[in-house]
Amino acid sequence: MLRPVQRALLLVFLSCLFITSGSSKAQKEPEKNYIKVKGVGMVSRDPDMVYLNLSITTLEKNAKEAYETNVKKSNDLIEASKKIGLSPDDFKNSFSLSESHDRQGKRIGFSATNSLKVALDDLDLVTKLVDISADFVTGSDIRFGLKDYKKANLEALDSALIDAKTKATALAEKAGLKLGETISIDEAPEYSWGFLGGFGGSRADEVLRTQVGGVYSSPLTLNPQKINVISNIVVIFEVKSK
Repeated sequence: MLRPVQRALLLVFLSCLFITSGSSKAQKEPEKNYIKVKGVGMVSRDPDMVYLNLSITTLEKNAKEAYETNVKKSNDLIEASKKIGLSPDDFKNSFSLSESHDRQGKRIGFSATNSLKVALDDLDLVTKLVDISADFVTGSDIRFGLKDYKKANLEALDSALIDAKTKATALAEKAGLKLGETISIDEAPEYSWGFLGGFGGSRADEVLRTQVGGVYSSPLTLNPQKINVISNIVVIFEVKSK
């Protein structure tokens, strides 16, 4: 068994060995000088998808009546939509039931809400659906999107990388350095939805009426904004002396 003095000497020896080894490794692999820049890329596309959310809310004295009334109105709307070529499978339901109270907190009945969501790639079909749903819905909103968001995002990433490299090259030149290899890339993409006339969470029929000068006519015309797909990346490049 090692004596206390021998153990202490052994620990000192091992510590020195570790420090020497670390110093040798540091000499073999010197720390790289680098430059960090942010690259921004944006691709603008005309929307080719419409996401419509139609809310149907009914208020009755008891939960059963609220539910049954809501189901009837929802089914009537879906049935009416068959006239413009839609089917029940095009709608996704999200149902909720809750108590309703007056301002004094007294219960006045039960409120049932069914949110009918539908995704369409035909803008003319959207305006027809809005016309049909006007007699059924209590609220609605419209969002515009892209079918192939992934493709647009890749294009935005390419643009962001070019932007980052251009900035890094310019900064390195000003500092009298030469740009080296890419060390790392961090991505933080952003997706900017296009809203009808800048309105979100508004009644679709009211927004459409405003867009055609206050006259509710059929068929209506949608003029959605472009969809901006934005990619932000942070790139670290090695820099060397010229």
